[in-house]
Amino acid sequence: MERTLVELVHVIMEEKQSQFQMVPDRMRRRKGSVTVVQNGQGLSIDLRIALRKQISILQACQELQEYVKQQMEDLTGLPVQMINIQVAGMCAEK
Repeated sequence: MERTLVELVHVIMEEKQSQFQMVPDRMRRRKGSVTVVQNGQGLSIDLRIALRKQISILQACQELQEYVKQQMEDLTGLPVQMINIQVAGMCAEK
């Protein structure tokens, strides 16, 4: 189930690719840039990104959190308890 949830987050994030790109976490030996944990209270999502624009990091992360939370809850019916975003750096415009 968690693998399916990770894939769903990737699909949701594709719509926001103009603002950032996903960054794998090689230090923690994760293959991807998204981790989803499901427990009795809902979903916990970790994202690792690089921002594409010179925009407010705080504003970009807040907007991304709200967007992913709303989309995941609408598509799965599961509550999202937490979304952690790690900004790994800046990247070139797409």
